[in-house]
Amino acid sequence: MSRLTALGLAATLALPALLCADMLDDGLAQVRALARQARYSEAADAAAQLAATHPQSALPHAWRAVALEAAGEAQVAMDAANAALQLESTQALALLVRGALYQAAGQNEAAVADYRYCLQACLVRLNADASDAEAFRIAGLVQLMAGDQEKAVSNLTRAVEADPELAEARYERGRIHDAAGRADEALADFTRAIEIDPTYANALVARADLYLEAGAVQQSLVDYTAALAINDRLVTAWFSRGRGLEAQGRIDEALIDYTAVLALQPNSPDAWLQRSRALVRVGRYAEAIEDASRAIELDHTRAEAWLLRAQASDLAGEDADAAADATQALTLDPRMAPAYVARGMARVDLEAYHEAMADFEAALAIDEGLAQAHFGRGKVYFAWENWGDVIRECTRAIELQPDYVDAWLGRAEAHLKRNQRSAALDDAERAVQLDSASAYAWLIHGIVLMESNRWVEARQDFEMALQLDPDGAVGASARRRIETIDAE
Repeated sequence: MSRLTALGLAATLALPALLCADMLDDGLAQVRALARQARYSEAADAAAQLAATHPQSALPHAWRAVALEAAGEAQVAMDAANAALQLESTQALALLVRGALYQAAGQNEAAVADYRYCLQACLVRLNADASDAEAFRIAGLVQLMAGDQEKAVSNLTRAVEADPELAEARYERGRIHDAAGRADEALADFTRAIEIDPTYANALVARADLYLEAGAVQQSLVDYTAALAINDRLVTAWFSRGRGLEAQGRIDEALIDYTAVLALQPNSPDAWLQRSRALVRVGRYAEAIEDASRAIELDHTRAEAWLLRAQASDLAGEDADAAADATQALTLDPRMAPAYVARGMARVDLEAYHEAMADFEAALAIDEGLAQAHFGRGKVYFAWENWGDVIRECTRAIELQPDYVDAWLGRAEAHLKRNQRSAALDDAERAVQLDSASAYAWLIHGIVLMESNRWVEARQDFEMALQLDPDGAVGASARRRIETIDAE
């Protein structure tokens, strides 16, 4: 056989191995793409198929472990990591995942051992190839898990330098920058990761979170929406987009997003509480109480849940229930100042004024800057007809929280009681400016105008109050005043 023939035969024999390697690389690229889209179950399934077609390769098992760990399936992830390590005892990615699983389970000695072996495996790879970007990336993640952010950033930076298109390294470095408060650096990394892979859902959510924290709400909504178009099971995107919509006053749309969260995670107390808060904002108190009750069923030790139900119950006029729930919140957390305020507000409505005042004092002893506690004291003074004290407490509440509509209205009513109509009108106008959807603000504004004999304008205000609250107590009061004006 000639040498040329022998070389041709060798090449022919090597061809299937090369094709197999290409298929493995393509398959792993698909697994990684699915992981970047946070489609972890699909990524795990794709990795399992690769493991079946490439039984001698540890990498499919390692990436299956990555996907399963991200999906919260710890035991199956551990099995996958062990399968990888049985094939290749120095498989760095599998060691990283297994170490993280040990750490999460509190098995710190085992975690440290795996992290150490993982770093050693990365060093061996880098000694063989100093431009091995993936080895730098894994080493950076090990150091991050070990709490050394500086070394983690250094290695992730070297990964990016070795492979500028390694999107995961950009994203992971961005997460470290974000946690360290380096927002500009984090934004740059997330943006570059998205440029490399526009379907990188996790990077889109991370960038959206940065925008939301910076007050760039509309930009955040664009990114959250893009992430959900890629993966509509991204709980964090639904939840945070809801928060962004709330920030824009789009409560009905936010409620749709929170409901989507609950469809995906029905046993999440946080999700029930978030929707409950939004329901309170649109005056749907009965539904808010139901949601807070569901959160309590899921975790009865959450003082926050008892407080929220107390606040919703107070607004619904269920004062005794509100006081009881606030008391339970204080049993769980005796230094929860807002719970003292909630109980105090309920006690004002129950006409237990001295007990209410004691609650507001207790709240201020914990947090002297709590505007609601000052307003609560103002309500007690109003019941006692101490108008000067009402004005003082409402003024303090306004100083602490300038957009506190109830405080502006409380001070307006106190001014009116003292026949200080000009001051009352100024405060009522400010309340209407702050919340033009408040029926009570229009009612008080109309009453001030009525007391000033400005009947036509007063009637317009009462009509607005009636339109905003046609079936409630405020609307009924407005209707009576319209009838009074019309009878004149």
